Amino acid sequence: MRFSILLLPALYSFGFYGFYLFLLVTHNIGLGSNSTIVTIPYRIVYIVIAAATIYIGVLNKRFKVPTLELLLILLFWLLYLFTIAKDGFFQPIETGLPIQTHLMRSIGVTLIPMFAFFYRLDSKESFSCFIWLQLTLTLFAILFFLFTKDSLADGDYRALRYDDSIETDSLISPIGASYTLAALYSISFCSLNIGKSKFMPTLLSIFSLTIALIGIAFLGTRGAAVACAFSTIAITISKIANKPNLFNITLPIIALTAAIVAATWTPFLDTTIERAEILINQLKKPNTDIGSGRGQLYIDALNQFSSAPIFGSHIEEQQSLHYPHNNLIESFMTTGIIGGVSFSILFFAAFAKSLYLIGRQHPLSWVASLSIVSLTSTLFSGSINTPTLWFSIISILTIRLKKDRTKTNWEDQKQA
Repeated sequence: MRFSILLLPALYSFGFYGFYLFLLVTHNIGLGSNSTIVTIPYRIVYIVIAAATIYIGVLNKRFKVPTLELLLILLFWLLYLFTIAKDGFFQPIETGLPIQTHLMRSIGVTLIPMFAFFYRLDSKESFSCFIWLQLTLTLFAILFFLFTKDSLADGDYRALRYDDSIETDSLISPIGASYTLAALYSISFCSLNIGKSKFMPTLLSIFSLTIALIGIAFLGTRGAAVACAFSTIAITISKIANKPNLFNITLPIIALTAAIVAATWTPFLDTTIERAEILINQLKKPNTDIGSGRGQLYIDALNQFSSAPIFGSHIEEQQSLHYPHNNLIESFMTTGIIGGVSFSILFFAAFAKSLYLIGRQHPLSWVASLSIVSLTSTLFSGSINTPTLWFSIISILTIRLKKDRTKTNWEDQKQA
């Protein structure tokens, strides 16, 4: 059995949001308060998987590293690690998260594993990675509802975190959960629109799409809703532009309509609508902070960048001792104009290529749809050293574009 049958699906399944399945299980068996300790073995195993992928990929000449992109990645990370070292050792300052944690997460969680995604997938490996990722995220969605079934009637997962009658160690971050479900929604909707799927994978995609959309409505995270909407629009435009037959365009429409109806019939959609109305009202009022405090974070982070525009200022925004929840702003704040421009080129190149791949109905469009969610999410939440952000950038920029029109059947395509 080739190594890729197990190794590559594990790389993608647990690299792209599968980590939250691990968190969900550990939190609900009483290990939530010790999450840092219990995640260390997980991280070690994942680094081993990534290292094995790098070794075998190089050995079999399956690594195709774009030179310019690699230089920009290395330049950004050199500046980013320098900022961490400066804040922790050369000119120590107070930080919300210990510098050692910043360093460990940056190198062990993101920097080392991300190079494994330079591995170029062929069609069989691509289809295997897709199926296992979809199964992993679907299992997360099922377990999430099972673990919270006694509290579903309340219709607001965020409110449960402030309910004294509920053990908060059993609850994972609503932001992390919502983006995990957004990823599931995006790849499932993509699979119904691009490529040829058999009967059972189609049923799985319809089920996954529906349960993901219901979960997103339950969690009420606006960024996840925006990511899903953007992904849906891109895939739908691609579908129409490629002149599908009536059957091929009807199935996804029926599936999406059924999922929306199912979400509407639950009490959960009110949570998302209410949070959207709050944001709209905030935008209408002058001098009002918007987006759960995001507006002030952006302003403070930009002011911090202006104080050290060449090489950046600090690893965290100094008023809140937190990251500013926008990767583009954070890139300039932490690494200055040199690192910020380098990161921005990588970010927009990956985003544009994702849209291009979906538009061409490329066999790896599912990776592109996944990347749209990952890239969009970091405009609203998370840090710039979030693993899925860099896994997305590298996996997308590594995909080869052919001059001739690419076949859309994932299973028949010899080389993606």
